[in-house]
Amino acid sequence: MRRIFFTLLLGIATLLPALAGPRSLPPAFTAVYTVKKAGLTLGDVKISLRYDNDRYRYHKETRSRGLLALFRRDVINETSEGRVEDGRLTMDRYRYVRDDGKRRLRNTIRLLEGDRIVERYKEKDYDYQVPANTLDRASVEIALMRDAGLDRERFGYDIAERGRSKRLEFQRVGKRRVDTPAGRFDCVEYRVERHSRKRSTSLCLAPELNYLPVTITHVEKGTSFTMFLKAYHPIDG
Repeated sequence: MRRIFFTLLLGIATLLPALAGPRSLPPAFTAVYTVKKAGLTLGDVKISLRYDNDRYRYHKETRSRGLLALFRRDVINETSEGRVEDGRLTMDRYRYVRDDGKRRLRNTIRLLEGDRIVERYKEKDYDYQVPANTLDRASVEIALMRDAGLDRERFGYDIAERGRSKRLEFQRVGKRRVDTPAGRFDCVEYRVERHSRKRSTSLCLAPELNYLPVTITHVEKGTSFTMFLKAYHPIDG
């Protein structure tokens, strides 16, 4: 159960590519989510997006809570930093640290000139080429909020992950009205396209919150986990 839970937290919102052409990035904000399984709270996720001139910083902190915290007190911190220009994102560095109180797992990624990635994951070093506009698994969430309003049925994207570039496809499902602790939202729903039917992921994005995901549901081996938005606050300036 723990493996599925943290798979949900780490990769569930890596959705859309950095497409060509200027578009509006989401304004700076903070958001808080709760993760539940069968009505039981398993953890909280805090997210912040900030800008400093032509730079962005996107940070996520995940903490186990409730039933899961009785067995493990995991804390996950992810930080993506990079440059912005005409709505485009260029990832410079990504850092991931997971601490369960006994050991730490680290993953660091740096983008060098010529779309070359230098990565360190589980004490191993990787050096590899990636397609243009490749992002990390955190910054691609910003691209999601930027691009979700485009009138397209399908999206594809590239991310750098564990020694290689990975491409995923997403399908627009339709529109849904969803209830969250932060309120009721009319959303656009997307589904991750997978070759296996053993796993599924769907996301409901709220246009009124600049296409922020307000619910994210992941089903694996018959077990369903859902992230619900609890609070959203824009950051002035």
